[in-house]
Amino acid sequence: MTAGRNDEILTRWNLEKILTNRVRGIDSNPTGDFSVDYADMPVGAEIGDFVHESDVWSFLNLMTKESEDSYYPYSNDEYRALFKHSLWMVPGVKEARALKKLMLKHPVFGCGQFNIVNVAGNGDEEEASEEALKKVRKAIKDAGDDYTITLSCGKLTTGVTVKEWTAVFMLAGSYSTSAANYLQTIFRVQSPCNENGKIKENAYVFDFAPDRTLKMVSSAVSVSSKAGKTKIGDKQIMGKFLNYCPVIGISGSEMQEYSATVLLQQLKRAYADKVVRNGFDDSNLYNDELFKLQAVDIKKFDELKGIIGSSKAQPKAKDITVNDQGLTNEEYEEAEKLNKKKKKELTPEEKARLEELKRLKKVRNDAISILRGISIRMPLLIYGADIPYDEEITLDKFVDVVDDSSWDEFMPTGVTKEKFKEFQKYYDEEVFIAAGRRIRNIAREADTLDPTERVIKIASLFSYFKNPDKETVLTPWRVVNMHMSDTLGGWDFWDEQHADTLDSPRFVDRGEVTAKTFGKNDAQILEINSKTGLYPLYVAYSFYRNKLEALHKDEVSEETKQRLWNKSIEENIYVICKTPMAKAITKRTLTGYGSVKVGFESISWTHFSRDGYAIFSFANSSNS
Repeated sequence: MTAGRNDEILTRWNLEKILTNRVRGIDSNPTGDFSVDYADMPVGAEIGDFVHESDVWSFLNLMTKESEDSYYPYSNDEYRALFKHSLWMVPGVKEARALKKLMLKHPVFGCGQFNIVNVAGNGDEEEASEEALKKVRKAIKDAGDDYTITLSCGKLTTGVTVKEWTAVFMLAGSYSTSAANYLQTIFRVQSPCNENGKIKENAYVFDFAPDRTLKMVSSAVSVSSKAGKTKIGDKQIMGKFLNYCPVIGISGSEMQEYSATVLLQQLKRAYADKVVRNGFDDSNLYNDELFKLQAVDIKKFDELKGIIGSSKAQPKAKDITVNDQGLTNEEYEEAEKLNKKKKKELTPEEKARLEELKRLKKVRNDAISILRGISIRMPLLIYGADIPYDEEITLDKFVDVVDDSSWDEFMPTGVTKEKFKEFQKYYDEEVFIAAGRRIRNIAREADTLDPTERVIKIASLFSYFKNPDKETVLTPWRVVNMHMSDTLGGWDFWDEQHADTLDSPRFVDRGEVTAKTFGKNDAQILEINSKTGLYPLYVAYSFYRNKLEALHKDEVSEETKQRLWNKSIEENIYVICKTPMAKAITKRTLTGYGSVKVGFESISWTHFSRDGYAIFSFANSSNS
């Protein structure tokens, strides 16, 4: 549990992935908050009980769960010794009273070794600070080899020191909690202590609202969690803080210590999700360097606009006025501060500064409209990137992983890798990495689903991707279904009007042509120029589904479904791709990342070069 001789270790738990029962509010906005709402009190419950008592009971069980890979704070004697005296923060007086009542019934917390000290009060009012401190100090003095847990809803978090406390559990508050109050509370357990020759080397904070934890850390070091706001020195500042106060995330039984880079990515996760949903056609993908464009930068943007403007399907990009000048770092930060002041408090000079910032926002938007032509092509390349799943795709790695021929196929004509690198500095690195991770997570999650659900998941991911120019047009999944069902028939995931998707695909019979293709187990279909793999995906599913329909329902299992899916890909589908990246994207669409669970690791690939084209089939070398 320790990480060297650090003063404080902040541990964040993701309860959503740990508890089988749900803690109140965790689905929409995980706060880690234990609350009592009498309006929701179930029949038979007593006044003073938790509404969702079973959830709180599950939480107590979790904290004391003993197993070989357990990191829960009260799971064994070693950990309990580390947290011999701890402070638990709860939302209010009623919650403290209900929690103590429940803990006394628990087989571990109620075994007689734990003195649960409620300093929040027993009535509707909080207990006086002086009396509360006396109760805690007496409990600690009388504890001997036993333990104490202090329940508070704000008492003893300012102006007093209980040096014996080694841990604080944050069970109250929300994402919008004041950073000052939060930090004041968690550092309450940092006071030095030498008790019977035992020196306190580390202090611990356990927070069960992951997003709040990260937000508080960023506030503590004055690092912005907003997209585009990360300054060059932020990583160094965050790194120094993490050296002093490491942040360790726990999901299930896995632990992860956060680096400055990963922490900044997590902070910008919400912005990254929006970027993905908008197909990278989103202003959050860029940083505020676009507010500081000088004449030489603007000239480069206008040159890029001339290149991208030749791409046939692009919306007309706006010219950037060459006379516009950017702000220096100092001027920009000053303008940011002025923007937070009330208008009536601004001097004429300050108002002029804000007008300058407003004008520069327009310059930034014009620049983004030009970069859009490049950015909307990124998601598909990230999706197909042949990089180990556990590795992050940085902007530098993104350029390196795409071969030259694939870059030429998927990027606007004239935008070389060297040209892109000139504009790379305008992208928010953390948002880009987090957005790329989100795309790859969705693709990886699809691997765990049965073939029907997987097809739906992959198709929904493609719905986020924007359509580039006509040279690299990406046929939408709706159109793929329309084309294929109208010609070959098969299993269509849309209704007859192709207006809405279906929960379960429908079979379309086109007579002889359907019988000679999907109706024959040994039929083979060739896709002559695949970029996304969506046409082969439709065909593979139709072959798979006809094989599945031939079985009796008692013969169908998840393993059978996966075997039939692999068989359909291996024996019925052939694909021609123009570039290695198109091949990688098609492979990702049909076979995912290839895990043992879904049987993709046994698939090998053969390909032959013909006039710059790669012809390959899905051949299973092990027949498993």
